[in-house]
Amino acid sequence: MNILVVDDEHLLCWTLTQVFNEAGWTTTCCASAIEAMNLLRTTGYDLVITDLRIPDGDGIDVAACAKSYFPTPFVVLLTAESKRGTSRLQSEHVDEIIEKPFDIEALVESIKKYHRPKKTDTTKRLKTQDQKRSSHHHHVTGEST
Repeated sequence: MNILVVDDEHLLCWTLTQVFNEAGWTTTCCASAIEAMNLLRTTGYDLVITDLRIPDGDGIDVAACAKSYFPTPFVVLLTAESKRGTSRLQSEHVDEIIEKPFDIEALVESIKKYHRPKKTDTTKRLKTQDQKRSSHHHHVTGEST
């Protein structure tokens, strides 16, 4: 799984990168909305975790940018706002809101719940070829001379 983390807290980015890499996931971190949007244009991500408040924009803008690309990543918004204030943040671009501070292990479990490993194109192609072979049995009869 390919994850983009957008947060200007460098220690949080470093910690999430360590934890996610240990889980076998590839992680890219950046600290600005502009950098995140540039990365989203050039790289496909399965998951985007973004802070609400970043120096040059906000997480809602990053989420909207992420959802404009295909395949559409799952988007988690991190915020220090209380649960009462998060209802205004819910949008079509945000899949989950997590209040800071949060339990990193709970975040990992949440990611595992939503992440479904993708079959590679090769696997799909081989299955399709096998299905075609099994559905088209041709019998040839003839004489040998």
